This record gives sequence, C-alpha cells and structure tokens, in this order.
Amino acid sequence: PNFRYDEGESTNDAISRIDAFLASLLPTLNSPTAVLTHGNIISLMARIPSGDEAFNFWQSIKTPDIFEYQDTSTHRLKRVSW
Repeated sequence: PNFRYDEGESTNDAISRIDAFLASLLPTLNSPTAVLTHGNIISLMARIPSGDEAFNFWQSIKTPDIFEYQDTSTHRLKRVSW
C-alpha cells in the first residue's frame, strides 16, 4: 500500500487524496451529486483489501456503473441498478 514509483502515488496516497476530496465535498451538498471516476478509485473508495476480493470487485464493475456512497465512516458503496 505504500509502494510508489518515482513521482507516482501509492495506494495509501490515493486513499488520502480521495478522503480529502470527499471530506471537502460532502458537507457542501444540498442535493444528489454525481462524481465520475474510474474503477481503481471506486475500489479504493470501497476500501476493499488487495488480493482476489479486490480484483473480483474491480472486475465486476461495468462501464458505466453507478454506486451510491452510503456511509462515510465505513466507506460503504451500494451498486445502484439502472
């Protein structure tokens, strides 16, 4: 989780960046809001540990796919059917 290439970003760096973004965004929202990103970021938002479970979750993401961010303390995502 801490490995990074030169001038790159580790998994933990990315999680910190995502958390800071969400912490600044969520208090300002007065209505449903869409945040668009790619599967790796969605996997990090869901806090799925690395390994088979993380890969299977990432692999299950459709293009496009919609998730509802339900709980900021547990980072729970819910796939929304559409």
